[in-house]
Amino acid sequence: MRLATTIREEASLASKQGQSDEIKENSRFRALAVKFSDKAAQELQEARRLKSRKAKPQFLDACSTYNHRTAWKQARKAGTTSWICQKEEYKQWRQEAASSVL
Repeated sequence: MRLATTIREEASLASKQGQSDEIKENSRFRALAVKFSDKAAQELQEARRLKSRKAKPQFLDACSTYNHRTAWKQARKAGTTSWICQKEEYKQWRQEAASSVL
């Protein structure tokens, strides 16, 4: 009888230890699942944001035949090379009679 009681207690202890290990493992799994879920949600949100950014120029292009990109590029380039004409070195180089590299 004592042997049976001892065996039952050891089996119960092993079962409780197994349950405890399973609870810890499940807890880690749930934490990883939540982290993965949050990451997936962020990636989905970023994909939607990028899609929205691409849709806006397409929408504007559909509304008008005016070439906004060319006008934007020309405005961006305006004045980017005028500074060289104001430099003393350029003025001297331009006035020289001999051909040389600037």
